[in-house]
Amino acid sequence: MSTTATAATIAVAVPARNARAELWRSLAALTAQSLPPRQILVLDQASADGTADWLRLHWPGVELERVGRAPAATELLQAALGRVSCHVLAFLTPGEGWPEGHLARLAARWAEAHDTDLVLTPMDRAEGPLAGVSVRVEALARRGAADLLGDVRCGRGAAAAAAHTEEAPADGAAWLSLLRDALRALPPGKSVQLVGLQAASRPAGLLDLLGLAVIAAEEGRWPTATTLAELSWADVEGPPDVPVLVTTPAALDLARAAEQLCVEEIVRRASDRPVRLAARAFVPSTPRLTSRLIDALGEHPDAELWVNDAVSWRYGRSVLEPARVRLVPPPLLALLPALRTLDARALLAPELLGAGREPAGAERFADLDAWTEGCDLPTARRVALPLARVLGLDRALRGAVLHEAWVMALIGWAAFHDRATALATGEADVALFAAMAGARATLDARMPKTADLAETWTRALDAIGVRVGASGEASSTKKKTCDTRSPPSQVQMLSPQRDGACRMGAREDV
Repeated sequence: MSTTATAATIAVAVPARNARAELWRSLAALTAQSLPPRQILVLDQASADGTADWLRLHWPGVELERVGRAPAATELLQAALGRVSCHVLAFLTPGEGWPEGHLARLAARWAEAHDTDLVLTPMDRAEGPLAGVSVRVEALARRGAADLLGDVRCGRGAAAAAAHTEEAPADGAAWLSLLRDALRALPPGKSVQLVGLQAASRPAGLLDLLGLAVIAAEEGRWPTATTLAELSWADVEGPPDVPVLVTTPAALDLARAAEQLCVEEIVRRASDRPVRLAARAFVPSTPRLTSRLIDALGEHPDAELWVNDAVSWRYGRSVLEPARVRLVPPPLLALLPALRTLDARALLAPELLGAGREPAGAERFADLDAWTEGCDLPTARRVALPLARVLGLDRALRGAVLHEAWVMALIGWAAFHDRATALATGEADVALFAAMAGARATLDARMPKTADLAETWTRALDAIGVRVGASGEASSTKKKTCDTRSPPSQVQMLSPQRDGACRMGAREDV
């Protein structure tokens, strides 16, 4: 058997017990791969929810292997071995969805791993002894399941410590795939309701709201948006098939206790509607405040917390069900393609909207009055919709709130685009938007959550033009510490941003 794997020679096994409600997400993600697996095998563990009949009716191409109830990991491996005819066998947890292109990257890793029997693929949601494991079938047959699982146990600690996400994309456009994956994981539907906790007062809140709307529209959904100033409970207590996405460009911490109280009430009133809370970070606060959020999200049948840095992700998974916490980039990054196209195609002259006052820095993000100071707001409103149509954003701009958010994005682009000097700031939102608008930006990462964000997305920040400073010495120390903990040679980990992941694995500040 050849030791070189291609995506066409990879089989995927999905161990499942009474998981019919979650299986569709996994199977849809597998069939949507750019290079799909040759075999998909569901290992049914004596399910009583009609999984077998459901698969025959809706997924006739998926194979079914019945195994005993609550089998050991060795039994699952042996059961899969008897049915698989491919070179590599990978395992996927029900409800988990791999990003598009995951199997192609896994195949490339296997093509390089000539002396490897296992490749561990760290996942942000998966659980179980075989989660994230892929094994060479020939080695499984030769060495046996128990022997290979010993390697998994040896490598698992290092894999978990190094993993903050399944992929840490190397460029600013690719990391948006994590946001798309998060939207694709929502139950099927045509619409989505967005609620911006700070969209009525802070430019960053409005830009986050617009970013989520853009991604939602790209995924075929019609977004509607409201701010807290205009929110009514009727907006939240709407149709059960319309998810509610709540976004804030701030950390969930003691300083934002009032916002968290609002989030808790939204989650409760949403009833059976899927709810997603997208926050910059999740920070330990008082026991009572943390417990309230845990209870609100945990009692809802379909609620998730989305955070923007790996330390928050790890902390969230320690206090919530791991499947309820997802790592995504800041939503305002979804505006990157549109803003870069404005410049590349010369669709708008910045001076047409007014250059704004200098310096266009953190103070412009303080409030909406500062954001529009020195800019021609009436002209921006006249040109906003035609430009949106040219850029293909018109589907995302349903309603006055999202249209105004696009106007604010254009004004910000004009203010930062022609900036003559480099911008240095400790605010991540300022550095991100400035770089997206074409300015030179340096992010001072001395604040803890700013440093966490910078370490999570180091290469992607560099790719869009954000230079990270002030924390380089500390990051270097963490990297050296982490690099001393390597897994056994026979276990490989699929983690393109290995250095950044290791630095985060060394953090213990939560």
